[in-house]
Amino acid sequence: MSVLIHNYANNCTQGGTTWTTGELGYMSQVCGHIRLDVNGLKKPNNNGRDVFVFFITNGKGALLYPEGGKDDNFFGGNYWWNYNNRNYCNSETNKSGWYCTGRIMEQGWVMDY
Repeated sequence: MSVLIHNYANNCTQGGTTWTTGELGYMSQVCGHIRLDVNGLKKPNNNGRDVFVFFITNGKGALLYPEGGKDDNFFGGNYWWNYNNRNYCNSETNKSGWYCTGRIMEQGWVMDY
């Protein structure tokens, strides 16, 4: 496994990036993100296949929140993987794999895309 931790601010409670909160209200502050590659350097090294992103938040205490989850409101835009049935995770128009962490978690850890 490979792990990348990106810190957006030195003090999450007083200088983190303020994002809007979405449906659940967890992402009032995002302090960084963690990118996990579950099989390390082995291929495919693609988002949504073996690489998954979690935000480090401070909205309701220190938590991890999946990219593409219902509360993913990146600077005011709704990036929930299924917002308005757009299917941001591996749809016909977006093969990038971004936002798949939220989808796989919400669908019982099944990778059906």
